[in-house]
Amino acid sequence: MAKSKLEQITNEIDGAVGQAKTRNDLASMLSPFRLLLVWVKGVNSELKQVRKELRELREYMQSDDEDLVK
Repeated sequence: MAKSKLEQITNEIDGAVGQAKTRNDLASMLSPFRLLLVWVKGVNSELKQVRKELRELREYMQSDDEDLVK
């Protein structure tokens, strides 16, 4: 499955934070950004789960009554 745009952006931010950690002058400023990145990854994960559940619900609602009886 292709990565969503949100996942691509999150991965780019993760890479940028990883590169900045190696620079001493930026390392002290990264704590809030690392925390934000963890939060963004959590939100992405939750959104992925909600989309999956909505897709399953939509499929269930569109199924024929005969399918429900079986």
